[in-house]
This record gives sequence, C-alpha cells and structure tokens, in this order.
Amino acid sequence: MACLESSLDDGVTVVRIAGSLNQQGVDAVESPFAQSTGGSKRVVIDLSEVDLLNTPAIAMFLGAHRTMKHAGGRIIFTGVRGLVEDLLHRCRLDTVLTIVPDMREAVEWAKQ
Repeated sequence: MACLESSLDDGVTVVRIAGSLNQQGVDAVESPFAQSTGGSKRVVIDLSEVDLLNTPAIAMFLGAHRTMKHAGGRIIFTGVRGLVEDLLHRCRLDTVLTIVPDMREAVEWAKQ
C-alpha cells in the first residue's frame, strides 16, 4: 500500500509518495495526489520511496503533468531510482516528464 504526504518548501509544494504504486496504492493516493498537485503551480514529486509503478500510476503522473503544463505551472519528479527509473526510461517518459536527481535541485527547477 502506498501513502502520500505533502509540504511546502520555499513556495513549492513537495509531494512525497512511499510504497508500491500498484492498483491498490494508486487508489490510496490518487485523491490526495490530485488535491496536493491541483492547488499549486510549482510542484515536486518525490519518488525516492516508491518501489513499483504500474499503468494507473503513470496515467496519474501524466495527467498531473498535462494539467500543470496547461495551467502554466511546473511539475518536477525527483528520487527516481531502481525499477521506477527503469520503467520510466523504457516507456520513454524521461523525455516527457522533468526528472531531476536531487531534491534541492528539483525545488529550484520548480521555482523557475
């Protein structure tokens, strides 16, 4: 099961997700994810504690990316590693999503 917590860092909403983003995990975090990302134009998504992604998780991320882009905002992903990094690379989502390796750098990118 996945969980989500959000906070503010220098005007940027930081959303930390932990656990497996399989169907049950996405069901658990989808509503708070939408609330956390919907109210800000500068968002960092920390995936450093996510060990698994599936199609609904990817759809959730792409939807947030599209919404943020149309609203003139920025969404930055950080902490991508292991199987998550491999999946995003294989799906070529690393060419669509902005992925930054370091949290501090991700917050700075979001502020631009």
